Amino acid sequence: MRIRMYNWVLTIPFELRMWASKSGIRWRDGFWVLSSPALPPHLAPFQSLPFSLEWHHERSLNLDHDFKVNLLPKWTLRPHQETAKQKIIKSFRSKKIGFALADQVGLGKTLSAWTPVLELPVKKILIVTTLSAVAHWRNTVLRTTWNGQEVTIINYDRLGKLFEAPESGLSSSRAKGQKKRLAKQGVAPEFDYIIWDESQKGKNLTSARSLMMQKLTQKSGFTVWASATLGQNPLELAYLAPLLAQITGQKLTDLSDFEQWCIGQDLGVSRGDFGKWDWNRSRKSQEKIKGWLFDENSWAGIRRLPEEIANWPSLERQWHSVELSGVDVQQFELAFDAFKAIRKGLKISGVKKESGLVEQLRFRQKSSALRITSTLDLIENLLDSGHKVAVSIAFHDTLNEIKEKAEKKGWSVACIHGKMSGAQKEEQRLIFQKEEADICLFTIEEAISLHQGEHGNSPRSLIIHDIRWSGISMAQIEGRCHRDGQFAPCYWMFADHPKDEAIAKVILNRVIGMKSLHGDDASDLVEIEKVLFG
Repeated sequence: MRIRMYNWVLTIPFELRMWASKSGIRWRDGFWVLSSPALPPHLAPFQSLPFSLEWHHERSLNLDHDFKVNLLPKWTLRPHQETAKQKIIKSFRSKKIGFALADQVGLGKTLSAWTPVLELPVKKILIVTTLSAVAHWRNTVLRTTWNGQEVTIINYDRLGKLFEAPESGLSSSRAKGQKKRLAKQGVAPEFDYIIWDESQKGKNLTSARSLMMQKLTQKSGFTVWASATLGQNPLELAYLAPLLAQITGQKLTDLSDFEQWCIGQDLGVSRGDFGKWDWNRSRKSQEKIKGWLFDENSWAGIRRLPEEIANWPSLERQWHSVELSGVDVQQFELAFDAFKAIRKGLKISGVKKESGLVEQLRFRQKSSALRITSTLDLIENLLDSGHKVAVSIAFHDTLNEIKEKAEKKGWSVACIHGKMSGAQKEEQRLIFQKEEADICLFTIEEAISLHQGEHGNSPRSLIIHDIRWSGISMAQIEGRCHRDGQFAPCYWMFADHPKDEAIAKVILNRVIGMKSLHGDDASDLVEIEKVLFG
């Protein structure tokens, strides 16, 4: 009897590729393939998952095989998600180009963006998200009565896998710059429906990623831009140019067109020092953009705050000032002086910009280390009150030190950071969610769910150990635990020192600018600023 062979397409991590090639797994057409009647048990962890590029390639290599996908218990939409779904469906049927889904973090944009395809005549669907959120999107598709459409779920770093080089080849074979050459010269496939999750990742229009996003959007039948943090000023919304152009009845073909469009629409942008674009933060421009995208009668988008949703808890921010010892104050001053000296050097002696960035990071990392003891004390207080605690950290060294000291205290710790694979991140996330760990330390700023009620029902608290120097990042972090209708207090940690407080003030202003752009009520942040800084 002839043994039937099967082509297994595997997801082999970079560090195991040498081992894979020695194990009979071959690199073919951009994928790792094993021809075998059965998958050996030790390779099971590398099996392709539904809707991945590897899964699609495996199906194409085994056309005579009957593929089956096991669906999971069905999720149902909440009323506010149903509202967003119906608005998207209406925009699609009205022949609009797309939709901006900008509900604040934790309101369930995933279901709102995906479920319209179950009622629309779309067959080929692309979902692009962050690596940490791929598993969540796969779960969503499997829990909503998937209708068998051709669904591809990838992270932003794999966009190049979708592109084909021109028949004549790329203009150069050099490794340096190859991704951007592929973005400019490559051929993008067509999709009926694209979801850009965390779509603000396209705001740097000159990057290879954004160029690929633009090409794919141009060839898409309909696009959903999903993000709680679309941008902090009008020029950061350039990736929404196709949508804004349709709203205002104009044609925007490149970045220069968009810049002139902003001026023509009186959005308060102008050229400042050294040719840099500035925004005057005018209320008029904020209201204009809000009206275009999020007016009640707008077909172009929707944005809701948690407090606008019935029975949805409001976010509670608590400001946790860390008292520094005399030695700590001295170390903080030295770090800040070094940072300040480099910044002066940038203006006077022409020191490379990278040097200033390095010194900035060094200052922030030293400041982070000074707060470790206070964060551990706060964790202990929260654990004693019955809470599971998630801690947002910017630096790996700080994460490792907090982990080591927490484990010495007998606490169980889960960790999620950028050096992990998607599978490892999801494994650690579930350890915390199933309450097998007391604490979850994470460096990722978006696309992970650590809220109460998914698998365990203990209350959650979030500590932001490192205040990021970005309003968008802070807004994303705040929604890691306070989401899906679950309440979680959020603690902002900063040193009881004038300079650290000044930095916190700047970030608060950035968050205010970001929220005001979208028309949100920022009065709570203004009030906090008055209380903290007078």
